[in-house]
Amino acid sequence: MIRKITFLAFCLFSLIGLAETSGINFGFHTGIYTQTLLSEDIDSITFGHEINSTDSIWNYSESSGNTTSWMTTGSQVINDITLKDGKLYVVRRNHSNEDNTIEIIDAYMGNRIGALNTCKCVTGAHYISSIEKLGNSIIACNLSTDGKSNLVIYKWDSDTSVPTEMLNTVPPCSRIGDAMSVSGDMANGRIWFANGSCVYYYTVVNGEIISSTPTQINLIKGNNLYYNSSNSPTTYSNITVENDRSFWVSSRTEKPAHFTENGIFIESFPDILPDVQGTDLKFIINGSKYAIVSFYLNESQASLSNGAISIVNMATETIINSLPSTGLGNTRNTSFRNSICTEVHNGYFYVWINIPSQGAACYKIIEDIGICETIWTKHGTFVNQIKNDDYILFNTQTTTDEYGITLGTEIDLGLSVNWSGWDLGATSTRGYGSHFAWGELIPRTTNFTAEGYVHGESTDIGTEISGSEDYDAARHLIGGDWRLPTKEEAEELLNKCKWEQFVCDNILGLKVTGPNGNSIFFPLTGHIVGDALVDNGLHCCYWTGSLSTENSKFANVLLYEPKNKEQNKTKTVVENRRFGHCIRPVKSKK
Repeated sequence: MIRKITFLAFCLFSLIGLAETSGINFGFHTGIYTQTLLSEDIDSITFGHEINSTDSIWNYSESSGNTTSWMTTGSQVINDITLKDGKLYVVRRNHSNEDNTIEIIDAYMGNRIGALNTCKCVTGAHYISSIEKLGNSIIACNLSTDGKSNLVIYKWDSDTSVPTEMLNTVPPCSRIGDAMSVSGDMANGRIWFANGSCVYYYTVVNGEIISSTPTQINLIKGNNLYYNSSNSPTTYSNITVENDRSFWVSSRTEKPAHFTENGIFIESFPDILPDVQGTDLKFIINGSKYAIVSFYLNESQASLSNGAISIVNMATETIINSLPSTGLGNTRNTSFRNSICTEVHNGYFYVWINIPSQGAACYKIIEDIGICETIWTKHGTFVNQIKNDDYILFNTQTTTDEYGITLGTEIDLGLSVNWSGWDLGATSTRGYGSHFAWGELIPRTTNFTAEGYVHGESTDIGTEISGSEDYDAARHLIGGDWRLPTKEEAEELLNKCKWEQFVCDNILGLKVTGPNGNSIFFPLTGHIVGDALVDNGLHCCYWTGSLSTENSKFANVLLYEPKNKEQNKTKTVVENRRFGHCIRPVKSKK
């Protein structure tokens, strides 16, 4: 049987940096049909997915007729949801504040498994109004209106902990807390709110909000404020932050709008949704950008009924699917806002939607015609089995440069993991990468000191941060399956490969050749202590994700030390976590 591949996207960007150029043949095979594509100039290619079906996992709503003990439809009881570790955290509230709880729900089964301790949440028009996951913690805020109470943000570090106050301050505007959004993590993050043509964010550093006064950003289009009194989103809007710090504002009065980090209007969401908008937006990036956006199927602006989500292909500006097809319920959403959660689990993409007064549901997005989730440079060689008879084959015309270094973003050396072709932050095989303190996500060039180290002497970061969303810079900056190597993987590189001193384009470094003959290059980038770059051109130090087992102030690095003239090769040693070292990412083999 021939299955038709309905989506194939080519994107001109690379995974870590710019790839060197060379021609490549792409063998494209589906069933008995084969096609070959030749590219001479494309730096990288993304093969995307076609979402062609969905499964409903659970649906507790007016429209479904299903009920559950933790949800009451036809009222405001469920106001907001967030997701962490396969669990939904559900804010229950009502007008009298008699039932202000945070229920813990098995996200995939839909049954109640516990509740957070909310004994200290006792102030505000609503004691608990909105909830989010930030790093490994759950945070929630109250609703402050007309200056009658402070804005309070609470934090739970575990399901059994008592909440602590991250913030208790005079609010920056007359009403705040209906909806709260987050970006980053507890080490370096932001907590966002919206009101009219302003958005506000509180900066989080090392688990603490550093100022009770938020940063205010005015939303501008041309010479005017983007919103006015007639179309103001008030405080029900969610903020969706992109990797470049631009952000989207989702409003119940207007299509979602995209702004620069300084608040300058960029674009509106494609004009393909019904007129009545919802207040949440999430993105999936698989070749093209898929958006999941909330809205109301009922076209009456005042109705706010039949709440649903649409899955939108932003590249083609088309709606792929709307869920549920008849909406969650007919009761007017008098809370105005709604919330979406997403997660990849066991190879499937899951979506949770909550519309207050109407219900909540969980859906599994099926990508039956998937091609490839990863970005590939033209120098890679890969066969990705999609189904029994579908695959993509990459055949390179040129696999090495003039120095014998294997070309490509992801290099198979014949080891247990594949290694990046260059350092994190570099743009070529022999480029210098960026320096990072251990467990920090943002590179810098100075202040690698005890005072400048965001984690201080804390041991909460863990003993192995490889693959951590909160502490692994490779995972944070590149995404996908890229991560820091473990100590064991660094020692495998050391013990199973051939190491040679080498010079590429007058760059001193090391050529490392794997058991299968492929090779990568490590430039001698030195390291940074305080503000000083030490031994640049003499040695190189690369972080692993593994903490020292002897002293928690230290972590393991892969070190080339030229003073060791007898061995003259790398070894694993421990270095102070606050020092600045480079990172060479790895990726587990499929």
